[in-house]
Amino acid sequence: MSENSKPEDTNRKPLSDRRTVASKFVQKDENKAPAPNPPRPRPTAPPAPKQPFPPTRGQPIEGFSIGNTRPKQASSSQSAKESSEKLLKSTTEFQHAEDPKHGRNLLHEADGIEPTQEGAESLKSALEGDSIWDRWKTFLGIGLLLIICISGAFYLVTQKLNSQNKLQADAEKREGQDASLVSRPTASRAQATTNPAVAQIEDNTAAMGGYERIKRLSSLAIRGSVETGGKVIPFRLFGRRPDYYRIVYELSEQERYIVGYDGRTAWQEWRRDGITSATETMSEQATNLLRLHTDFDLPPQRYLLVGEYSKDRKSMLLSADSLTRDMLKDKTYDVYKIHEAGRPSITCYQDMSSNLLAQVVTRLEGDEYRVAYEDYRNVDGVYFPYLRSQYMNGMKTAEIRISSVEFNPGIMNSMFSPPKADQ
Repeated sequence: MSENSKPEDTNRKPLSDRRTVASKFVQKDENKAPAPNPPRPRPTAPPAPKQPFPPTRGQPIEGFSIGNTRPKQASSSQSAKESSEKLLKSTTEFQHAEDPKHGRNLLHEADGIEPTQEGAESLKSALEGDSIWDRWKTFLGIGLLLIICISGAFYLVTQKLNSQNKLQADAEKREGQDASLVSRPTASRAQATTNPAVAQIEDNTAAMGGYERIKRLSSLAIRGSVETGGKVIPFRLFGRRPDYYRIVYELSEQERYIVGYDGRTAWQEWRRDGITSATETMSEQATNLLRLHTDFDLPPQRYLLVGEYSKDRKSMLLSADSLTRDMLKDKTYDVYKIHEAGRPSITCYQDMSSNLLAQVVTRLEGDEYRVAYEDYRNVDGVYFPYLRSQYMNGMKTAEIRISSVEFNPGIMNSMFSPPKADQ
């Protein structure tokens, strides 16, 4: 033993009582001074989170965990949605947990209320962001409001235009009526103040299109068909004012039956393959019956236009008498009678609601002939009846349906003259 060695201390406790097991295998340098205790680090405030808390609506939070006061580094591979789901899960698991260090409920202290399922749902909505409906409902509402405003403006503009068109149409109608009253014959104008029948005739003329329009018509061409005796026969009719008349019945592809009147003589002709097979002049009785249908104008217009007929004819004397009002088929009619020298009187039934002529009745040699007018249509500004029904003593004899009407086609007077014997 060296002289520097110290005597063994028998009172010293074994090393196992003072040292750890690991210290047995570490050789201690007894000459080395013990290391001073390291300074305890001063507590520092945790760095501010990257995102504010509580988050704004629709802004997810990454790297923040409930129950830990230190921010957690967010994983760059996780999406915002996964972070929100983890945060919600963490919130649900620890909403009643206490802080292990302080023993307090952090959620309760932060919000001031007991966490509930509604709070969790609200937090989930705030973390996940708005749905598609929440994002677009504002724009949809604005769009719907704009559509309503545009529709309302369009409706108002349309109503205004319709009102203006209606006012313009009414003004034109009044102008037409005024023109018809101004242009009517002087004798008729004087009688209108004392004779109700003349006023009714003028109302009918205005409803038909006006005196001026009707006066400009000089001829017409009609296509249609007549149903009589159970047969339907096509025809073509040509007329010229005042009572020039020619009608061609198409009995077949080869046969034609023609009836004509030139204002003096009524005649009839039969043709086959374009060649005249027979022709003859009609009797006086047949001529008088034909003249019930040869007039170019209806009786009310014939009364007003008596002064407009050709100069080579004698001036016809007409008069009108107002009779009464009558009810037919739940309609009220003004009834008046027109007299003409040398011809039977004509009783007219005029619809009070439309002022259009409904029917005329004539008596000839003890028989009553009636013609009903229906289906008025506008042709070049003039209303024309497309359906005519003929009756004799209450029995229907023919029904005429018109398919087309042409005014002023340019017809020569020679078309109405009787055919020559060699034709």
